[in-house]
Amino acid sequence: MFEVYHLLTFPPFIQKMDKEFSLVQTKADLQLEEAKKRRPSKDGEESLFLMVDSCRKSLRNKGVKEPQIFAVSNKDPQHFDFPYLRETLMSKVLWKKILAVLSPVLEGKADKMKKKSWLLTILSGFIAGIPVPGIAFLGGLVILMMFASWCCRKFGVDDPSLSKLAELIKVVLPDLKSMMTSQSKRKMFLQRLPDCLGSSVMIAEYVYWDRFPIIGCILSVVISLISSFFTLNKLPSDVKKDTQNIVITAFKLKKTEPENS
Repeated sequence: MFEVYHLLTFPPFIQKMDKEFSLVQTKADLQLEEAKKRRPSKDGEESLFLMVDSCRKSLRNKGVKEPQIFAVSNKDPQHFDFPYLRETLMSKVLWKKILAVLSPVLEGKADKMKKKSWLLTILSGFIAGIPVPGIAFLGGLVILMMFASWCCRKFGVDDPSLSKLAELIKVVLPDLKSMMTSQSKRKMFLQRLPDCLGSSVMIAEYVYWDRFPIIGCILSVVISLISSFFTLNKLPSDVKKDTQNIVITAFKLKKTEPENS
């Protein structure tokens, strides 16, 4: 039976440390026999799980979010919560191992890509200096979209690769593509909107001041360099996160496939 002091004291403390944990009630078969002796008229197994549920409610009242409690018995491993406990532990350990191996590899790729973003940042600034209103926005947007596509190819999450993966794990391609938040066209469009400020000054200089847009060009270059630096430098990390999410999702679906068939 659960120790009341431990039940109410340790789990909230562990949760504050931001650690994952589960509570396991061992020797559930003995608890079941004891429940039958105390109340022969009632279903012992039902009494056991009512007790587990009561413990779960007590933990919630103490502020523990989604407490995991398992009733297990070595005498009958296929009974009670033993199979579910095994599956839960295997899943958690497996995902941590996958991320432990995958993260350094993807992080190394992302770092190499960030080094290449400097050249594209300079190119964006050069295009922004052309005295044509709107060229900074269009040029920056095209460079951002091309760099995003290149990052996806390097990480192996471009459209052809996702199509093959979708066929392998038997999901529709749009479901996988919806996980690629770094490829949102709307997001890219909004990231390049500051370039419109320089274009507006250019138009004002052309129309109202009737002169060459010196201030507009300088402003466009400065805005483009700053905007491009942050957006292009952040993009490889965003694609890396998308790749991790897709790999884990694909592995989960592939792992459950034999169970469903």
